[in-house]
Amino acid sequence: MADAGGVRRPGAAALGCVARGRADGPSVLWLHGFMGCADDWLPIVDGLGDGCRHLAVDLPGHGGSDTAPGRGFDRLVDDLAARAADAAPPPWTIAGYSMGGRIALYTALRHPSLFTRVILESATPGIEDANARAARVASDEALAQELERGDFAAFLARWYAQPLFATLHRRPGAVDGLIADRLARCDPARLAAALRGLGAGRQPSLWDALGTARAAALLITGGEDEKFAGIARRMAAEWGAPEKVRWVSVPGAGHNVHLEARADYIEVVRAFLEP
Repeated sequence: MADAGGVRRPGAAALGCVARGRADGPSVLWLHGFMGCADDWLPIVDGLGDGCRHLAVDLPGHGGSDTAPGRGFDRLVDDLAARAADAAPPPWTIAGYSMGGRIALYTALRHPSLFTRVILESATPGIEDANARAARVASDEALAQELERGDFAAFLARWYAQPLFATLHRRPGAVDGLIADRLARCDPARLAAALRGLGAGRQPSLWDALGTARAAALLITGGEDEKFAGIARRMAAEWGAPEKVRWVSVPGAGHNVHLEARADYIEVVRAFLEP
């Protein structure tokens, strides 16, 4: 994995990065999901071509980044914004999948002058109810302990057996490929730290902040992911600049649209990125 360079700021997290595309093109920052890494975006970046500057980041506990975001979400999103600003001046597009989508939304809302466009795939603004957030923290802690003491291959098999990933099982080799990739790339102890630091229960709810959003937004969900389709529908309705929001439901896909329906995903994103 090639590091994209950039100026390290005092106290900033070490974030592994991959850079591709034109140095003078429109800039896009990509954030992966749980157990992913920056390299996950390379097929998408390659499919989009060289018209943009692409910067994909390893989130804490993943790839080549620091193990845990111990300083909180505000510091993490500030580090992401700083990394982008060091690489190129605004405006930027920020894109994220699932966990990365939550963090992308947080980053865009906190740094609206830097990120003027947002791509959110199967993402949520967080958990509104405080009791539900506490329950999610407890659930993630149980998963973290399982990662630390158990069989990682068995953990992965159970993870991808969740109904959220049901459509992956219809695609020959998809789940086996993901499990093999995670076994090769991921450290269970670092993933446990990421769950404790980056889980949805730890992130403040952003629902109330959606009304301040002025960025152009592309919301992407799988046509068979009813839960996140409902979330996207509500996000579009509550976005502060509703005329700038487009929600796309990709037929036949589930939660991981960019993996399950890559060509459709690339087509939708390309159209959004065009001037």
